[in-house]
Amino acid sequence: MARWLEMVQGTERCLWCDATFEGNMGWGWVLGIAQTTHLCGICSGQLQRIQELTCKECGRPRVGELSVEKGIEVGKNNVGGKKNADIGSGSKETTSSFPEKKKLGVCSDCQRWKEIEPWNSLSFQHRALYVYNEFLQEVMARLKYRGDVQLAKLFTDDLRKLGRKSFGHFDYVVPIPLKGSRHWERGFNQAEALAGGFGQVKELLERVSMSDGKQSKRGRVERIESLKGAFRVKDGGVELKGKRVLIVDDIYTTGATIRSAAAELYGGGAAEVCAVTVARGIGKKAAESLKT
Repeated sequence: MARWLEMVQGTERCLWCDATFEGNMGWGWVLGIAQTTHLCGICSGQLQRIQELTCKECGRPRVGELSVEKGIEVGKNNVGGKKNADIGSGSKETTSSFPEKKKLGVCSDCQRWKEIEPWNSLSFQHRALYVYNEFLQEVMARLKYRGDVQLAKLFTDDLRKLGRKSFGHFDYVVPIPLKGSRHWERGFNQAEALAGGFGQVKELLERVSMSDGKQSKRGRVERIESLKGAFRVKDGGVELKGKRVLIVDDIYTTGATIRSAAAELYGGGAAEVCAVTVARGIGKKAAESLKT
């Protein structure tokens, strides 16, 4: 009842700080076609949306004032009187963050990947919504480790839009699977929850091995080694031959996890495999330069 009253009164409740703020009431809400804003202006202002890239493959963002835009505040607490629900809300589609007019190169990390099979002969592209800053680290920790699966709603619509804008049509959306014991421990798979905005989600992969310890504690070489043979395509699944597949996960750091999964999908016959994530790690030094 309380939630219904808030909606009638034109207010929303922030999924992060639980504060109420002014929503975007209108005919869209009356007709049931308006999309809900999930973050207040103060919280959305702490997200840093990726606006400009330096690598056409992994989607590495250009670090600087012109490349990473701080989350646009929404509702009552907006700056300069602007109302924009583009952050964490699944709002109206806007111009792509990855304009094709600007020619992009390939970063040193992706050049090194090209020296490793099968990436010396296969293509791969990844795009992310936000820089993995301190605020987003806290959001992801609460989602993954403290079971607040409702936080996935902050990103599902925008992930879907990002996938469409960046890669166009794809046949299947595949969330990165968790190891069985970890899935049981958490009670859900955050990648599946984040893929909720897509209509054609298929659990085509299963995790068959993973060494002990968290991936976040490992360096690049250790991640690559630990993830060799970590996934396989499920038996009796859909036909992959000639299909375009989009992988969904929470965070891209070195790319080892997503590339390991992509390699298996290619091995199963996929024609092209791309990926989208909520966050993109940029390294400690670059992250420090973005702090205000």
